[in-house]
Amino acid sequence: MITSFLKIFSKKINVIIAFVLSIIFFLFLRIFPYIKILTDFFQISGITFQRRFDVVWGYMYESIFHATIVEQIVVIVFPVFLAVNIVIFIIYLKQQRKYFSTKGTALSFSGTLLGFFGVGCLSCGALFFAPLISLIGFGGLLKYGAELSLLGLVFILFSIIYLLKQLTKPLVC
Repeated sequence: MITSFLKIFSKKINVIIAFVLSIIFFLFLRIFPYIKILTDFFQISGITFQRRFDVVWGYMYESIFHATIVEQIVVIVFPVFLAVNIVIFIIYLKQQRKYFSTKGTALSFSGTLLGFFGVGCLSCGALFFAPLISLIGFGGLLKYGAELSLLGLVFILFSIIYLLKQLTKPLVC
């Protein structure tokens, strides 16, 4: 499994793709909590590009340097895990075109979904998922949004491990 990981990321293109995706996801997660404010701001006419850039940078600065430790860890680790997961998943799809398994897809998708809704401001994910989780009977398990974020990270990590295990298996029907 580790050898598969090292083999995949020994290629420069995979490292570059993972790095670029990590940066894109990180920037998105830093701006996502302020998306409504920014879209309203950008609709105001007569604002220079420099002023727009300053406002976006101000919100990113605010979200980076005024967040809790858990938020910082999740927002740094989630984009990296997600980018690695995407690269490994693409390699897996290329290798297993005919024998495509839905288990890896379900883990990848669920980890990504949970991670996205649990990041940003941690309470946003809890507000979104709390009614859904309570509806199925697990409402007492989540008290804070951090659990949802960490659950998303665990799902993505399981997805990475599962996909790496699948890559080490021989292509047999």
